[in-house]
Amino acid sequence: MKAKRLFLILLLGFLTITLPAREVMKLDLEGAKSQAIKYNRTLKNAGIAIDKAEYQLKEAISGGLPQVSSTLDYSNALGAKLSIRFVENAPPTEIPIRTTSNLNLQVGQLLFNGPYFVGIELAKLGKTLMEKSYEKSEQDVLVQVTNGYNLVLMSRELLGLLNKNLVNLQEVYQKTSAMVKVGFIEQTDLDQLGVQINSLRNLVKSSERQLELARNMLRLQLGLTIDQDFEVEGTLSEALRVLNVTSSLASRFDVNMNPDFQLLGLQENLTAKQVKLQYAAFLPTLSGYYNRTEKILKPDFDMSPKNMIGLNLRIPIFSGGQQTAKRIIQENWFLNSLRCRKNRFSLT
Repeated sequence: MKAKRLFLILLLGFLTITLPAREVMKLDLEGAKSQAIKYNRTLKNAGIAIDKAEYQLKEAISGGLPQVSSTLDYSNALGAKLSIRFVENAPPTEIPIRTTSNLNLQVGQLLFNGPYFVGIELAKLGKTLMEKSYEKSEQDVLVQVTNGYNLVLMSRELLGLLNKNLVNLQEVYQKTSAMVKVGFIEQTDLDQLGVQINSLRNLVKSSERQLELARNMLRLQLGLTIDQDFEVEGTLSEALRVLNVTSSLASRFDVNMNPDFQLLGLQENLTAKQVKLQYAAFLPTLSGYYNRTEKILKPDFDMSPKNMIGLNLRIPIFSGGQQTAKRIIQENWFLNSLRCRKNRFSLT
């Protein structure tokens, strides 16, 4: 048993020596911002939304491009025959139904469709909206990272001051205890110092928890996992100096440059396009097609041509008032709502 225990101790010691120490990521404010832009989950989701909008735009455009399809069919009448009587009292003539097979190639092209062109405008505007949302999310994340970074510095600075005060108060307690023993100071004064030391210890523990909470909040903004350790560089005085310089260089507020106001304008344009889409639903749709059929197994009587071209014109006449109701809803409710929100934003 002793030999096994000694072997385990030596093995653990060897592993402790050979295993590399976990690397600690040291970040200043700019490094924290770069880390957040690359790995923040909110920004990743916003980037995925942009990619989705890009594919939706491609999908909308592809609806008006040439559409090519091919079909192959095979028909077998299982020996059935056609019975035709040419003279009333004569016996009927039987014609066997031959097996047929056709290869059909069809090419279609949309020539005019109102909702198609408006749909492309909607898809482009939706992509622009997602890009602007990404810019706003990036600004919000950078602000959150800056606040979290400064909060960590402040919590760390506060914890350091409390520890220094605790050390000083403990030294005073020791010196006061010696003076109580020789009778220069009463015991009640020493007890008061003890109470202050205990209160200060509680403050230190609370400050440690606050620092850990601030670090975890910053870790979440940086997109780090729980096993990735990091250290914030810099001091609180440097952060305050940078903050003062940034505040002094800040330009005059322009509502047109505000991302929230820009998003509101894009949403209003998007709703206006949706109203336009309802109007476009009343327009006719024109499409053309080309059809070629190859007879693999031909019947006895074949009157269908190999090549065929044509046009299709669909004119909406009456839909029970559904399109009109949609147009009224889009035009009155959505636009009025967005205008009211825009007015409230400008007043604030």
